Amino acid sequence: MLKVKGHRLLIKPDPVKDQFQVPEALKKAGFEVSVGADEKRHLVATEIGTLVGIGPTAWRAYDGKDESWQPWAKVGDRITFVKYAGKLVTDPVSKEDFFVMDDVDMQCVVEGEANPFEE
Repeated sequence: MLKVKGHRLLIKPDPVKDQFQVPEALKKAGFEVSVGADEKRHLVATEIGTLVGIGPTAWRAYDGKDESWQPWAKVGDRITFVKYAGKLVTDPVSKEDFFVMDDVDMQCVVEGEANPFEE
């Protein structure tokens, strides 16, 4: 089990194939995205995932002394983060892949069902 420390965040990245948008007409024709053996290489370019762990000092250096201080996000939030940020690690128990990154590499909390990559 992975437990983040300090000002780090633990993020479960979205599966790579879920990040590619296939036009509806191609889906109806049976077209699918297949990432295959290169999935790990593509995974490091991920920009969206679910926040699953927050270190005890995350975001405190920025406004932690303010009495109205609030964490910038919470466990379970869908977030966007800096491309190529952090380190890809594999949980030794579950064998799942996660990113461990600095708190400043989180960019936004995704609210609602909108695709954060659409303009």
